[in-house]
Amino acid sequence: MEIESGNQGEDLQGSVERKVAHNVRRAEIERGVVPLSQRVPFVCECRSADCLHALFMTVGEYDACHQRESWAVVRPGHCVSAEDHILLHRNRYWVVEHDGTHPSSRVSAEATA
Repeated sequence: MEIESGNQGEDLQGSVERKVAHNVRRAEIERGVVPLSQRVPFVCECRSADCLHALFMTVGEYDACHQRESWAVVRPGHCVSAEDHILLHRNRYWVVEHDGTHPSSRVSAEATA
């Protein structure tokens, strides 16, 4: 698994926000245009500003992976930081919680403080 350094600067957060905004726009365009079972490319929402890897998902899968604002879809094993909590493993993508609000993330952060 690729682990990103602990640098959580605004550039990284801005990168994630831009990727998510792009993917949301893509989902809005694709919704109702492509068959429900058709997979379309979405950009990996990892913390790396340079990552543009495609994740092939249906719009329904993408929507389900974003039930919370802090959830993101990433390529399996890709750029998961120590503050991220992996919520779901799929062969094609993982769902992670980026902001460290998951209870197990808080416990591990408190234990190291």
